[in-house]
Amino acid sequence: KADLPTYMTAEPEALPPLPAAPAASAASPPVPGSGSLADLERREVLAALERHGWVQARAARALGLTERQIGYRMRKFGILSPYRSGA
Repeated sequence: KADLPTYMTAEPEALPPLPAAPAASAASPPVPGSGSLADLERREVLAALERHGWVQARAARALGLTERQIGYRMRKFGILSPYRSGA
């Protein structure tokens, strides 16, 4: 124990207190161009679908999702394929 530095052998009460985390300001203005998380997710899903020619399996793979997950997100955000038949 004599070989160890004092910070390793000190009792918990002897350690200095941790600094308090800064308080988040509720009145801080939003960052321009930022939207909600849902807006960001919708844009990412839509961009991936467009990049991959609306092939859901490829878009899902690019986003690290399963085909079921991308289908759920498309329904959730009301994204319809331009190739979907109207019948």
